[in-house]
Amino acid sequence: MKEKLSYKELETFKLFMRITINEISNPLYSLDYIKFVFKEEDIKDIEDYLDLDINNYKNALEYLKSNLDGYNSRKEGDNNLYIYVDDIKRFFALLTRIKSKTSFKILKSIWLRMNVYDLNNVNDFLKKELDFLNPSILKGIPSDLGMYYNCDLTYEDENNPDFFETNKHIKFTLHKDNKIHELPVVHYAIRSENDKNICYIYGIQNMDGTIKSDDIKEELKEYRKALRNGKVSPEMVMSLELFLELLKVKGITNIRVPLLQIFNYDYHEKLSMNHKNKYEEYTDSEKEKYDSMNIEDAQDEKLFDYLFTKQCHERFVDKQDIISKNKTERLVDIFMVMEEKYHNIEFLNDPFIEDENLNIKILEK
Repeated sequence: MKEKLSYKELETFKLFMRITINEISNPLYSLDYIKFVFKEEDIKDIEDYLDLDINNYKNALEYLKSNLDGYNSRKEGDNNLYIYVDDIKRFFALLTRIKSKTSFKILKSIWLRMNVYDLNNVNDFLKKELDFLNPSILKGIPSDLGMYYNCDLTYEDENNPDFFETNKHIKFTLHKDNKIHELPVVHYAIRSENDKNICYIYGIQNMDGTIKSDDIKEELKEYRKALRNGKVSPEMVMSLELFLELLKVKGITNIRVPLLQIFNYDYHEKLSMNHKNKYEEYTDSEKEKYDSMNIEDAQDEKLFDYLFTKQCHERFVDKQDIISKNKTERLVDIFMVMEEKYHNIEFLNDPFIEDENLNIKILEK
């Protein structure tokens, strides 16, 4: 390690050893085929940083040594996925800056955003994620966007929890007669590449607790009918249409849609199993008891634990295929419908064939 880690980088390094590595090898998630690999001289320097009496550090150090041995002796058919860190100083400098803009929890989840290219270019990946955390270029556009099909239209640029595919989303809301109707949110990130602003779009979905209005849906009836396609919700197309218009205001016409986050499916598969097992720890009589209780009157912590467990069960159990499809085929379908209905975008490559990303150009109408 030619250049020593700063104090803040050293703290991030210790969190990485305690949190990231232990999370990957945790039997609950069984993602132990992910192997971080550091150079031999870096591992030797790492020993000088650590208090090896702490089991988490000792185990993590053995993990790194084992990974390096496996990486150096790897053969065809090796199913491990190696993340090679060729510049440890830059690696922890980038992680430190990312952590300072989010929280230490990002050290658990950020790796789920990686694609195949990122495995061999982990510092490029971290630099991209850091760029995504810059203040949104969309700031400055008034939140009141005027009228949209006889309704007032507003938008909010909001942060996502760290475990999402990206850290921001846009939410469009329709207002009429003191009623509101929230459209699906667009998960996005923007960075400059080769002097061009590129917008990455990771998904379009209804968030938990989305507010809907039947009266406003009726106002949109004819428009929804025109967008009906048998594949995706018309409201998802509406959200994308509105979002593309915001991008054009800022002169952004290049879109990239990531289609392969290689660890994400396995993680959600293990998450599904864990939440299923936890929910099944409750007996039928306990479920019946808690389901019949009034949450507003209850003081029982066990009730709240049960309700949280049930919510996670409904959200994640056996949903890994749906989650994966929503991020890939369904997302592509939304863009396909957009192109068919509006002719305002151009596909620059074939998804799933030529690239890990679908590249799109926004056209002038």
